[in-house]
Amino acid sequence: MTFTERLNHLHLLLEQDLNNSVFIQGKHLKYSDAFQYIYKNIELIIGANTHNNIILANIQFHEGTPMIRCMTDNLDLDLSTCIVGHVIFLPESDKNNFFAFFWHMAHEMVHVFLSIKDNTLPSSYHTPSVLEEGLATYIAKYLYNQYFSSINILYPQILNNDFAYDYAENIYKKIMTLNNNNISFIKKIRQTNPSLKLLNKNDFRHIIINQQLIDESVADFQSKFNRVPGTY
Repeated sequence: MTFTERLNHLHLLLEQDLNNSVFIQGKHLKYSDAFQYIYKNIELIIGANTHNNIILANIQFHEGTPMIRCMTDNLDLDLSTCIVGHVIFLPESDKNNFFAFFWHMAHEMVHVFLSIKDNTLPSSYHTPSVLEEGLATYIAKYLYNQYFSSINILYPQILNNDFAYDYAENIYKKIMTLNNNNISFIKKIRQTNPSLKLLNKNDFRHIIINQQLIDESVADFQSKFNRVPGTY
């Protein structure tokens, strides 16, 4: 099988994985519809990822936690060399849990939108910042609530089982309140820093007036996001 054929095969797998549907509270819900809703609304909120042509190559289910990996031209997977595109990995159990699927997919999709295609950068550059994790957590919750409310489905509350996610989300919300609680304020920063990496004070000057808050925000957002060992 040639490289092109293998890549086409991945796209077929993507379609098959999202072709499932479930009945919840008398309604027929399709995984593909949820995926399209997530993609469309993330793009509306934070802006399109057109600066580096990153694509989503595949979605796979595995016996592990949600994550994204980059696909090289040899179809190998790592964190930084995105020649072909991203693969989103979701827990196998998400196939039978539409709510968990939506939550995990929305969170990981934000990371895909904020990824950068530059293989000259060190691997540490591709580690999510506090801002990125806070944004992904907040938007995933926001879309989760909006989607199921819009179709009149009673849904379980999503709770983070790692306080590092709560910390990151609260940092993000703190800055959002300084911009009149406009969820799309991140678009302004992405106009000059599309990947939200290597943030500097100039990235915040047009949304924050107080110099001290700018200094505090940059310090928080530039730090790595570290999970507590043993938690996911």
